[in-house]
Amino acid sequence: MFFLNMLILVALVQLLVRTEKPELCAAIYTALMLIFGLAFGSSILNILISTVISGILSYIYFWLLSKTLNTTNFWIVLVVGLVIGFV
Repeated sequence: MFFLNMLILVALVQLLVRTEKPELCAAIYTALMLIFGLAFGSSILNILISTVISGILSYIYFWLLSKTLNTTNFWIVLVVGLVIGFV
């Protein structure tokens, strides 16, 4: 699952670079995490809590990436932010 999360995040970073819309990337990531949570089965409460947390963290991550676009800080935020894949 970790590899899949990283792959999704890398694809969404590419989408962010092209569209510069962090809310779109965060919404896609959150929706995918909800779908994966439902597919792999767990209690609904756990799925909802983890989806909300990953949604908030992913929005912060993509917002920071959009604010640091075309700077050297972009790479720092990109690497440090990949921790979201663990959530």
